Amino acid sequence: MTKEQAKDALIELLMNQVTDLTLMSKIELGNDVIAEIKRLQSIINKKVMTREQKNENILTEMYRRSFAASTPKGDFDELMANATINEFGQKVIPYMDYKCKHEVMEQIVEDVLKENKVPKWRHQGFKNAFMLGCSPKTEIK
Repeated sequence: MTKEQAKDALIELLMNQVTDLTLMSKIELGNDVIAEIKRLQSIINKKVMTREQKNENILTEMYRRSFAASTPKGDFDELMANATINEFGQKVIPYMDYKCKHEVMEQIVEDVLKENKVPKWRHQGFKNAFMLGCSPKTEIK
């Protein structure tokens, strides 16, 4: 058992003991104790998103919006769900079957980066990843 597993087991044991004591002895915990228990549990249960996960979520949102604005309209989540797997274990979607205006895609990228408060110095990296990834074909007039 690791140190982290032992800590989790101890917390679970203590919580069960507190619950049993309050039920059997009809002892009531104070509102401040209950509030602190809930606060600490929310911190423990809160999932911390890594930078990589945040970046992936930002790019996914860009793809969702660009396919929704493309011709024909597409649903990126549906495309991903129906994707085939190539010999390298990568998902393959028919993104070249969709076209989106360059100006629209640029605006989508800017909007998503702004909404996610991405620093300016990281914008070009996201733009490159988006355009070189599975975005719809760029339609330039």
